[in-house]
Amino acid sequence: MAGRQGISWTVLAVLLAGCNRTAPEFRPYLTPRRAVAMESNGYADYIAAAQSVESKSNALDLQNPKAPAKLLDRTAYDGPAQKAALAMCEDAIKLIRGAASKRFEWDYVPVGPFSAPPYAKGWRLIGRCMAWKIQKAVNAGDDASAINWFGIATTYGFRLTQGGTSEASLGLVIANEARQAIVPRLPAMSPEALRKLADTTVKCLEAKGTLENAMAHEGDNMIAAVDYIQEQYQKNDLGPVLTELGPPSREAVTFLQELNPNSPKRKEYFDGFAAEAQDEEKLIYACARKSGEARTKLYAERDEQLKKASWRPWKRFSMSFFSAGRSLLSMNDECLARTRLLGLEALLRAEVIVNKTAPASLGGLPTALRQDPYTGKPFFYRVDGRTYHIYSAGENFKDDAGLSDDSDTSPDLLLEKVDKK
Repeated sequence: MAGRQGISWTVLAVLLAGCNRTAPEFRPYLTPRRAVAMESNGYADYIAAAQSVESKSNALDLQNPKAPAKLLDRTAYDGPAQKAALAMCEDAIKLIRGAASKRFEWDYVPVGPFSAPPYAKGWRLIGRCMAWKIQKAVNAGDDASAINWFGIATTYGFRLTQGGTSEASLGLVIANEARQAIVPRLPAMSPEALRKLADTTVKCLEAKGTLENAMAHEGDNMIAAVDYIQEQYQKNDLGPVLTELGPPSREAVTFLQELNPNSPKRKEYFDGFAAEAQDEEKLIYACARKSGEARTKLYAERDEQLKKASWRPWKRFSMSFFSAGRSLLSMNDECLARTRLLGLEALLRAEVIVNKTAPASLGGLPTALRQDPYTGKPFFYRVDGRTYHIYSAGENFKDDAGLSDDSDTSPDLLLEKVDKK
């Protein structure tokens, strides 16, 4: 009997000790990066340019309180609005042009979920103004000016791809608009202008670099999302999360609401959530130098691992917060493919005009232009005398003989429509 009582007291002592254990401390998972020197840094000029536009826009809005929409917020611009925007962005564009000769290093600050990145509106309007300048030169038949502004706008857009995924996607949009603005002029360009356009395109591409910085910055954003969810959990205020993510997130939110803060499971949850973010960052960072086809295989392997996870209650949050990197890489494929195709199209047209026949292969054309980012192999090219057809495999990584839809995107991806007459 005494022995049994002794065992009972021992068990009780252990239980009491367990009750008195200190709960795991809450800790942030994001480690701040070192600050970047802004002296002689083109990025500082980019910030100043955006601030200039936003400041002038705010002043203009105060002067015209009855205006139908703020210049910064518009999605469509008529003649008077374009004129006002161009005047407003004149000083900012000078800053952007002056930054071209400077080193460019982004001092990135992570953006938490549901927060808009700074400077985006100013940068967006500057990009629109550059596209309008290209269009104006194209309409006037001024090839030298059109090509010059194409180079300025494309370089500007490509430099923005060194930020986070929001800034990078904006940069790709700006580069796309610059290309789309000059494409209609190709049939009327001289061989000299076409070669100048191709040379400018090569220089823009060579200066672009990969999206490794953007993927590293997106890694910070993903960890910032983990910290945000943990902060809302700690404050017992997960309602805003449900509001922003909608009904599909209800199960994930409910799980956290019922998770005891003093339970070891709480630390296990957030450690696992953060580890998944870090693993995704490693994946997308490695994928920044790979073709779309190679990335697809790596994604499949990673996603299969996640499917086999025995405990992953943060899955819905991961789906919402950890997908931007992959989406940006896909967007980059399309922009790169069409920008390279533009350079090739310009050179092929010049050859046909001068030599009365298209080259037999792409082998003699610049290396920076020949590779299809979707496959990592040369673009598909067919030639018959003066007639040629050049295109990208697109997202299915196959040769569909150049067949495509109305958007020239699928199954094969083409340069935006150009009159080949």
